[in-house]
Amino acid sequence: MVISQDEEMLAVISGKNLVMNEQYPNQLFIFKRNHRDEDETDTFSLKHRIIVKEKPEFAKISMRFSFKLPKIGQLPNAVIFAKQDSMMEVRFDNQTENVDQNPPLDIKIISTYPSPLNKQAEFFLMNDDQSICVVGSETDGLYYNRRTNQYVDLDEEYQISNIKEIYHDHEERVFYMLANKYQEKLGIFLIVFNEKDPSRHQFILRWKNKLDISDANVFIVRNKKKKFKELVVSFKTIFINVYNVCVMDISNHRNIRTIFRHESFQLWES
Repeated sequence: MVISQDEEMLAVISGKNLVMNEQYPNQLFIFKRNHRDEDETDTFSLKHRIIVKEKPEFAKISMRFSFKLPKIGQLPNAVIFAKQDSMMEVRFDNQTENVDQNPPLDIKIISTYPSPLNKQAEFFLMNDDQSICVVGSETDGLYYNRRTNQYVDLDEEYQISNIKEIYHDHEERVFYMLANKYQEKLGIFLIVFNEKDPSRHQFILRWKNKLDISDANVFIVRNKKKKFKELVVSFKTIFINVYNVCVMDISNHRNIRTIFRHESFQLWES
């Protein structure tokens, strides 16, 4: 589920998970916000239902996507998807309603990668002005600057593989990337890099525990009133069947420290 930056449009893509982390998209639903009185809760009405499984352009797209930033004063009328070999923009009519049929779509490729990903794109994130994109699968990470047309192969840049999660911090303008391998050695490796210059990076975590991890998540918890900002990293580990939660204080990027760590039983197969 994705909400536009102006919070006026909402999009949900349905599908199913296949083996080897592949995902099969089925339908794309686009909703528009209906504003109510101050004492009532706003609602969303369905504008379009698009059967994407019948369209070859949507084959092996990432289930993560973004609304394209609209012009000032206008509603979003396009979404951006990452594919295995390119990124595409899908335009739709945000004024008319086509709930029971496929609306006409204007699909165009906005960028083609220097070399395709080895697998279906699993991660796709953009910065606030959508000038920077990060696309990734479990085996690949690709950075793209749309203004300079610069591509950076992140897995080669940082010597990592088995990418488990990518997260963007719009306040600090950095990306976090969690990987399971560094220099061909298993462990937990968390990298933070600048959105404008991926060569400006550092390893926050570099634990070589020789174990596979899965069900990984990276989130940021912030409270401006209490002036704290924390990075939460969670994952489960094979063989020892342990679920881990690590919380780090990132209020000061020059002094990142772990403030809480939790471990509990979690069966790997569950």
